[in-house]
Order: sequence, then structure tokens, then C-alpha cells
Amino acid sequence: MIDIKTIKLVIWDLDDTFWRGTLSEGEIQLPEENAQLVKDLTDCGIINSICSKNDFGPAKVKLQDLGLWDYFVFPSINWDGKGSQIQDKIDKMALRPVNVLFLDDNPSNLGEAKHYLPEIQVGGPEIIGELVAQTQSLEKKDIQHKRLKQYKVLEEKDVASRTYASNEDFLYDSHIQVNIHHDCLDNIQRIHELLMRSNQLNYTKNRIDIEALEAILRSPEYECGYVTVTDRFGDYGIVGFYAMKGKRLEHFLFSCRTMGQKIEQWVYAQLGFPELEVVGEVRTRLNKTECPGWINNESSG
Repeated sequence: MIDIKTIKLVIWDLDDTFWRGTLSEGEIQLPEENAQLVKDLTDCGIINSICSKNDFGPAKVKLQDLGLWDYFVFPSINWDGKGSQIQDKIDKMALRPVNVLFLDDNPSNLGEAKHYLPEIQVGGPEIIGELVAQTQSLEKKDIQHKRLKQYKVLEEKDVASRTYASNEDFLYDSHIQVNIHHDCLDNIQRIHELLMRSNQLNYTKNRIDIEALEAILRSPEYECGYVTVTDRFGDYGIVGFYAMKGKRLEHFLFSCRTMGQKIEQWVYAQLGFPELEVVGEVRTRLNKTECPGWINNESSG
């Protein structure tokens, strides 16, 4: 049983899943509920992608004609195996497989995805009706499609990074600007959302309700700050938060949207490498020596 509240990304097969019929064999029929589901998922902050065995050009043109192409990010439309492509897609989007749903009418493709990513959620076209019903119960909290735009930026960065000889060269040329702010009470809702939802770069995993967070922000015993990031690709908004009592971090967490830029290491260095007990698994380890030189680097902009 799929629980839509656990899903951050839906990956669609096209032929006989998203639409009825095979594009290369003639006309296809797109059920209106499928088109509307993609739009409704986006309004709820859930991202859509594609992994389908088709020729890229005709598939893109058809989705453009349907007015849906711009709702998808990181599309994989080719004749290669799906398991490795889905794994690569999820890694580039810095998501966990458990928060991803792959829809495909072919059980072999679903099995291949599970082989590469045992925690991924999978299903066939028969579950789309249930997804529609569950999605209708969700709050449409992202009408402006901020999350979609953020992943479009990641997609653009991924394409741009392939033109550089090294990742470090790319980072230096990305014009990464990081700022630490202290007016946390003015942004408590966003900070609490980040605190509750972040996992892969949440070093303390100390989940608390918003009243407890407010108490910390008001306490003179704590130094608190939130982190914003911009680069030449866009503005990422609030992507990190810390709460330090004395020389010990009780909260230290970041959004996965900036993974790979070492924002967390730079902030840790600015705080003087305070004491930090890492709880559970994290995607990026910290050290007490490094301060990434590409962040706020004057020569980059």
C-alpha cells in the first residue's frame, strides 16, 4: 500500500503507464486523471520525473504538445536499462529511495528498480486511481511550484557540471555565496519544517515541536542561526539551521538541495568546529580542518 505522504518523487514510465498505447506505434491516449495528477502532485510539492524506453525527441514533443513537459525534471528517455538510470537520478536529486515511487506497467522493470534500490516504492498503472484519491486529500502548499523550480536548478547545474575538468573547478565557477542570519524567530515556520523534514544532512536528528524550537530561539543560552545560499544558477533560500549551547551543537542540519557544495562544512568552520555528536547516518562527513575555498570566494564573482 502506497502512502503518498511518504513520497517526494514520482518517476513515470510513459507507454501503457502514463498514457495508453505505444508512442512509436501510433497515436496514444492520455487519461485526463493522469495529466491532472502530475499537476496536483506538483502543487503539493511532490516532484515528477520520467524513466521510459522511448526515443527522446518524439516523447518530448508529445509532452510539450500536451503542455506537461515542464512539469518533469531529470527525464531519462532512451532504450537503456532502467535500474541504473533510476539510481543515478535519485542520487543527483539527493533523495532517499524510500521516498521515491516508480510507476511502470512492466513487472520486469519494477523488479530491476528494486534490485538496484531495494527500498524504492513501485507500482503499476492500477494504483494510479488510489494515488489520485490520496493526492486530493493533501494540502496544496506549493502552488507557486518552488520545489519544482529548485529541482530545475539542480538539473541545470548537473548539465553545466559536465563541461568542467573537475568538480572543484565547477564549484569555484558556481559563484556560491553563503550567509548566516540570526533573525530566526521571523522565519520559525521554515526553520521548523527544515528541522522536521531534513534527514540526509541532519547531523543531530533532534526533532522537536515548534513550541520547543521557539523556546530555544528565545533563550539567551543558545546561539542560533539559519543559512541561505545563492549561486549563479539561482537562490536556494533557507537551507540550513544550527542551535549551539556553549560550544556544543544541539541542532545542525541542512537541506539536501545543496548537497555536494560542502555548505555544511563551511558553516561548521565558521562556528569554530564546535563539539558535535553525529546521530545516525549522514551523506557528508564533517572534519575539523577544512573550510571550502570556493564559498564566498571573491575571484568567483
